[in-house]
Amino acid sequence: MIRKPRILVVGIFVMDLIASTKKAPNSGETVIGLNFRTAPGGKAVQCARLGANVTMVGRVGNDAYGRDTVAAASASGVDVSRVVVDAENPTGVSAITLEITETGAHNRIVVCPG
Repeated sequence: MIRKPRILVVGIFVMDLIASTKKAPNSGETVIGLNFRTAPGGKAVQCARLGANVTMVGRVGNDAYGRDTVAAASASGVDVSRVVVDAENPTGVSAITLEITETGAHNRIVVCPG
């Protein structure tokens, strides 16, 4: 019998805010994007999707991003019973600019842990 790995993830929940564009803006420049999406997830979700028993310990804000990231983790099979809701601080976000070029995709990421 093969046993599933048990993984404990201690970290932050982050909602990815992803804007795709043909050209990343230079300093002071504005460009038109191709599309925008949000993506909850992370290492805990990926481990659970690969079949591990995952428990996540962390904190989220009492906001929509907090509810969405915890719901996504739970829906993927992550045990979120040890996640705390913080009424005073926001859930973390990462602002991702995804530049799509002929040679591939290149990203620039700013993480605000919350």
